[in-house]
Amino acid sequence: MNLDVGRQTEILRAQYARLEGCQRVAAQTRVISDERAVYILRQHLHNNLYDRISTRPFLSNNEKRWIAAQILMALQEAHERGVCHGDVKSENVVMTSWNLASLADFAPFKPTYLPADDPAEFNFYFDASARQCCCIAPERFYDAGSSIAHRLAGNSDGSGEELGLRPSMDIFSAGCVIAELFLDGNP
Repeated sequence: MNLDVGRQTEILRAQYARLEGCQRVAAQTRVISDERAVYILRQHLHNNLYDRISTRPFLSNNEKRWIAAQILMALQEAHERGVCHGDVKSENVVMTSWNLASLADFAPFKPTYLPADDPAEFNFYFDASARQCCCIAPERFYDAGSSIAHRLAGNSDGSGEELGLRPSMDIFSAGCVIAELFLDGNP
């Protein structure tokens, strides 16, 4: 996949500008690019939800409900601003020591659709921690002869709006994260 770094930088800056002021989104402070890469800087938060689930003291049911509500409120804020996350998973829900949850690491540069018969792209973009846990909505996977495959072939840069992320995809992923939360980290 050949990405135009300048174009991706502008997409990221525009997306983060729309997210400015969201209470439950970890703020991106800078987007920096050179000719080879784009760097996204944000405040460091020590824990993410994946780590917090398995850290003592373990979360009570009320704390889990509160975190689940915050995840859904974060998505609502982003979707109201026309922004989809694209990679909602427990590692991208950052936590404070007071159990305040924020959604981080929005991913407009990751592919919306993935081949169902080749896990290489999924592993590269969505399973960097090698947990073998999939929080991707099923409609994001396509078969070789499907209409999505034909549309992707005709639109090599993936910029077509009909090929973009939809809020329903994020909601499915949030449901997976909430299930993982209530199952104490067992996906």
